[in-house]
Amino acid sequence: GEQGSETTEDNPVYTFEKPGKYAARLYITGADGQEVVSERTITVHEPPVASFELAPTELFIPGNELRTYNYSYNSEYYLWEFGDGNTSDEINPVHTYKDEGEYDVSLEVWSAEGCNDNMTFGVPVIVTKTTRVRFPSAFTPNEAGSSGGRFDRNDFTNHVFYPVIINGNIDSYRLEIFNRWGVRLFESTDIEVGWDGYYKGQLVSEDVYVFRVTGSLNSDEKFTETGDFLLMRRD
Repeated sequence: GEQGSETTEDNPVYTFEKPGKYAARLYITGADGQEVVSERTITVHEPPVASFELAPTELFIPGNELRTYNYSYNSEYYLWEFGDGNTSDEINPVHTYKDEGEYDVSLEVWSAEGCNDNMTFGVPVIVTKTTRVRFPSAFTPNEAGSSGGRFDRNDFTNHVFYPVIINGNIDSYRLEIFNRWGVRLFESTDIEVGWDGYYKGQLVSEDVYVFRVTGSLNSDEKFTETGDFLLMRRD
């Protein structure tokens, strides 16, 4: 045994503290007083240890992915469980959640000898659906006159430049429109009011314009989006 440990028990249980090879000897004394020695070598392997980190632990979907950082050692095989029924045997998988919720992420590892260990992350991953804002690439204003920018989302005449909201609600909102020289032509803090293509009562020329929208989503996630679009006139 390790460091000369001995026992007289019939069926002893012994725990080795360190990996290595050890000689185990069994001494048996027969009825005739003769001692018989049986010896075998016991190999104790280094156990695997499961260890990992996650980032971020608060995800907003669609858009965010969960990234794993595997710090396990003496491990050859891996099984990740993401709490939503999906698994992976990669070393550092990237996972995308489809639904809102709180998910416990765990990792089980095995050494080359088949020993295993597991770990569950200390806090659940919180997944929240957020709003996304999408703008058209062009619009055609109504040349009969200004509408003030108020629009009907079921009206597809494309007379007003306004955002399409995906997945939720916006808490705060500010839309600004600029021409190519940086002059601000329009501003709205009402998501139901877009730009109708008029500036100081006059329809502007056909050209490329720039928008900037800022605000916060229903998760309190701040956002800023900028882009350009084409104003097209019929004449």
